[in-house]
Amino acid sequence: MNKNVNTFLKEIETHEIEKFELYFCDYLSVPRAERINLYYNIINTEFNLKDLESRYGNFFYGYELKTKINKEIQSNDNFLITQSTDVCIFYTEYRIVFLLDVSMSLFLYDCQAKILNIEKIEIYLKNLINEFISMKKIIRSPTNEKIEYCPKLIVSFVAVGADEDCDVNIVFLIFLFFI
Repeated sequence: MNKNVNTFLKEIETHEIEKFELYFCDYLSVPRAERINLYYNIINTEFNLKDLESRYGNFFYGYELKTKINKEIQSNDNFLITQSTDVCIFYTEYRIVFLLDVSMSLFLYDCQAKILNIEKIEIYLKNLINEFISMKKIIRSPTNEKIEYCPKLIVSFVAVGADEDCDVNIVFLIFLFFI
């Protein structure tokens, strides 16, 4: 009998979390104010993944967590997030708007780099976008299954310049959409 009690106590043990990553489907459903509320509601409160799913299940996509003792957490295991826990929130979709100042200085030649300034912007934007969309990670779904996280990226460009540069704006926007 004593062995069963010890087994039961071990099963309901609370694990302190070192790092907790939450993945949500839609950033509109969990705006900044709600993320702050979520953090304040879970900090120093013992709960499990079933509690989290019942509260945020409509837009809860997945999670990744690391306990201080590197124990694998099951959906009914209790855990505790403290002030020292790293908490990050991610989404399955991001919308980014780049505001570009299209002026004649973009068409100046950079002798050191041996390219036009506008070509530098193209390189920087390509690298930034490629780095973002190449981010893939295996996380856990609310049902504790392994799933691949790869965020969707929606990119918009707004080019602003002087009136006499309007022709440049149109050409530049068309050029950037083919990145």
